[in-house]
Amino acid sequence: MHWEELELDKIEISEQYLPKKYFDVEGAGLSVQTLRSLPGPSPVLLAGTVLGLFRSEDLGLHWSPINEGLFNLDIRSIAPHPMDPEMLFLGTGKGIFKSEDGGAHWLEWFEESTGLPSAPIVDILIHPENPELIFAASPMGLYVSEDEGESWAQGFDGKGYESALDVRAITISANNPNVLYLATANGAYRSKDLGKTWTSTWEKVGKDVRQIVSLKTEPEFLYVGSEQGLFKSFNRGISWVADQAFKERKIESIWVDPKDLSHLIVSWEFGVQITRNGGDQWKGLSIDPKDNVESESALPHSIKIKSTEWYSSDPPLYWVATDSGLLVSMEDGATWKHMDLGSQGLEGQAREERTMDLVKLFTEIHTGRFFGSYIYLLVDLATIGLLFLVLSGFVITYQRNKAKRIKKNIQKKSLDTDMIMEIQETTEDLFHESTEIHDMIEHIGQHLEKCKSIYLKNEKKEIQEIGKHIHTLDKKMHHLLSRLEEFDKMSQN
Repeated sequence: MHWEELELDKIEISEQYLPKKYFDVEGAGLSVQTLRSLPGPSPVLLAGTVLGLFRSEDLGLHWSPINEGLFNLDIRSIAPHPMDPEMLFLGTGKGIFKSEDGGAHWLEWFEESTGLPSAPIVDILIHPENPELIFAASPMGLYVSEDEGESWAQGFDGKGYESALDVRAITISANNPNVLYLATANGAYRSKDLGKTWTSTWEKVGKDVRQIVSLKTEPEFLYVGSEQGLFKSFNRGISWVADQAFKERKIESIWVDPKDLSHLIVSWEFGVQITRNGGDQWKGLSIDPKDNVESESALPHSIKIKSTEWYSSDPPLYWVATDSGLLVSMEDGATWKHMDLGSQGLEGQAREERTMDLVKLFTEIHTGRFFGSYIYLLVDLATIGLLFLVLSGFVITYQRNKAKRIKKNIQKKSLDTDMIMEIQETTEDLFHESTEIHDMIEHIGQHLEKCKSIYLKNEKKEIQEIGKHIHTLDKKMHHLLSRLEEFDKMSQN
């Protein structure tokens, strides 16, 4: 919690104490699945491979891995934040990773617990005007986050459309920020309300749509790449024209120069074509490894192209991502150099620099990534056990408090019983004493009757008065006895 004050990030752990997976990247011709250039005075190029993410700051001449914190190294897509150049999002084979320091550390992972599926994230779109709104394309559909990735919900599941679930790419209209386009295995789809509702559209472009590109023109120009070729529309998709240069070619990627919208690069499985006039004329770039690829390591006889990038210079630079590595051309496509990212990454990192700071190590151990998936599962089980202990503690505390309340009630009832017993005993005593007084009054009355027959007339009169008082007292004693009987019955109940 206080790692900055303690300067824990300045304590470095040597490579010999760390798993090799954090440093060793093997394999000549490492498969490159995606490319992304970051804008700036000196452009930064990122390459996502099957074994992690690589970064170049010298236009692709030298590369270094930036994988600290990546639990999944199968990089499928790269998305920079539109307002924060240091914030990056990576789509991987299982979820999305986030970095806030340009990729030096990947500390946040969005996966199933946040609502994302356990499937490859093949494309990420961050809304340019509202960066909190993020869209993620996967073979299980389109997923949407409205809080910068902290939670996700399905935005398009293909219901009502056969085979539409497999989403390949998502694009925002260059003219209208509320309009989105989806490239899916079942064709193209469009939303006019930021993904709340979708309609199938543009049947002419065919099935298995791979990419959709929107240009900021009036009217809006659109390019669609599918398994049937390249299609162009110059009127917002009302009508389409199939480009004959790509007839029956499965398009893999379409790249447009943001500074010159007439400059496009289109790649299919085994070739690349460029145009500088919006597609009126195309120039093919031969990258056949048998002809003009210079590389110390052998390449297969054919290579499958997955993505392309371009940098405006004189002559221009081209990068082509293939399943056999990264190809770079510094001579306008005349010759190509094969970049072995695995070797380049290791060579570019000196032995003394192969360390990990203590904060990063704590993070890796805490999340379970340091020891692997099984330890990660054990960490989850330990967390569940801890929660069980906490809940059981609450239950035990509740039961103890309940037992105390029952005990107090029993004690209170015991006290009440004692009081009732005392009242009953007191009542009985009073009853007995009242009975004795009543008997004494009757005895006095008998003596008074005898006095009437003995004494003179005047004395008899006084005796009569005394008898009246004695009779009144006797009535009151009867009333008292009846009340005592009632009170005795109430105390017994």
